[in-house]
Amino acid sequence: VADLGNANALAMKGYFKRSGYGTKQDHLEAIKFFSAAAERKHSWSISMLGFCYQEGEEIPRNNEKAFQLYRRAANMGYAKAKYNLAEMFARGIGVEKDKFEASKWYQSAADQDYNSALVKLDDLERAGSESESSVEVIKPQRRRGLFGLRKPPKATTKDAKEDASVKSSHSLDSSHRHRDRKSQKKKSSRRRHERRKKVRSSTGIS
Repeated sequence: VADLGNANALAMKGYFKRSGYGTKQDHLEAIKFFSAAAERKHSWSISMLGFCYQEGEEIPRNNEKAFQLYRRAANMGYAKAKYNLAEMFARGIGVEKDKFEASKWYQSAADQDYNSALVKLDDLERAGSESESSVEVIKPQRRRGLFGLRKPPKATTKDAKEDASVKSSHSLDSSHRHRDRKSQKKKSSRRRHERRKKVRSSTGIS
């Protein structure tokens, strides 16, 4: 059946050769079958080829080639290839590390209910939550303030008493000033009243 060029049959024969299931194990033969199926746009076989290059099974390890094959299979919609692509982005294997691309491909695989991607997203979310909560716990323990400046020392009992006495003196000063203003108003009012009386007496007004 494989000789007829059926992609699925080629992929299965490659799987049997790689695992040694029902036949002699032969990784090089498995790679030949995977390659033949990949030429027929078989996404699973393309992804398996990527895995073989990543692991260096009977062929030189080539992470860049593995990345390209995973991306090709992922773009064809194969969920496991999407997950493997996300892992390579996350770890910077065969490509520059890119957390945004990793998250995108994890999510894309999870949207197809790929279990490993669902678990990974849960782990990342939990790690993010724990990180935020740990920051909140650590904040009160810091001895330095914003930009590394030292925070002012806590007020002692003595400082509190002195502060209270200062506030008290401020309030006394304020009350004294208030009484002085009232006294001045009374005096000016009496003077105006006395001037009016003088004016009336001089004009004969009673």
